[in-house]
Amino acid sequence: MEKRLRYAAMTLVTVAVSVMTVVSCTRDATAPSIAHEASQREVFVPDRVQDLRDKHGWMGQYHTDALAFVNARLGEPKNKGRSRLDKCRVASAALKDFHKSFRKSGRALSYNDLSTIDGFCDAGANGDLKMVASVGISGTAAPRADISAAASGYMGQIESAFDADVSLGDLQSSIYQVESAAASTLAPDEAGAVSGLASIAISSSDYWNSNLDGWGGVSDGPGTAYNRSANASGILGSVVLTPGRAPSYSVGSRARAIMKADVMAALSTLLAEWWMGMIAFEKAAIRGAAASIVAGIFQT
Repeated sequence: MEKRLRYAAMTLVTVAVSVMTVVSCTRDATAPSIAHEASQREVFVPDRVQDLRDKHGWMGQYHTDALAFVNARLGEPKNKGRSRLDKCRVASAALKDFHKSFRKSGRALSYNDLSTIDGFCDAGANGDLKMVASVGISGTAAPRADISAAASGYMGQIESAFDADVSLGDLQSSIYQVESAAASTLAPDEAGAVSGLASIAISSSDYWNSNLDGWGGVSDGPGTAYNRSANASGILGSVVLTPGRAPSYSVGSRARAIMKADVMAALSTLLAEWWMGMIAFEKAAIRGAAASIVAGIFQT
């Protein structure tokens, strides 16, 4: 009887040790797994951001190339000495020519209703151009029910970034942070809309921070951020971004007004017509460029 009791006690001890070992191993195995998943999420966010930029970064390139193309047209001798309103109409025709020539991954854009920018140079009763009805940058359009509040909120943050009197580096950093946050939390289509708007915002801030003075042939001062090759072929030639460090001084209020104009025009299109997919992205690109050109002519 005594032997049986000792055997039973030893059995219980063995079982208890085994259970403790299993629990201990399970805990040890679980902790690294959670840490691994967290590290994987950190790794995946930059990958998602890069993927979005690969898909939608053309919107910023469209913006930059359009401004360079239109500025070259405005700088032609026959357009020297024109009024700002006349320059705006020349720019409108030039933007339409550019849109037809632009290629995204070797293909023309699907959106070809260029009437979307018709009338954006019309002058109002006081001589100012009528940008409210034509380009739609008077305010942010109400989002459709099928776009999340988070997505519209992120895009609103990009727009409001231009209200702050900060350096170019700080401005762009805030935009990149919004893009990264959207990539980590939104569905791919919505994150793409945020990334496309960020692309326009970054391109606009780079361009206008360097090319505001003398843009559109208002003076003879050349732009400093972009160079067109002398022997380039085709309607666009080549537009090359000159690398450089973002200056630490604040971006001027006039430049920020232009930057915000094109971001608001693109934003209002994306919020109102996001459900149309890539067509809305392409429409947002041309309307953003149109607003940027108009604001550039009338702010310089």
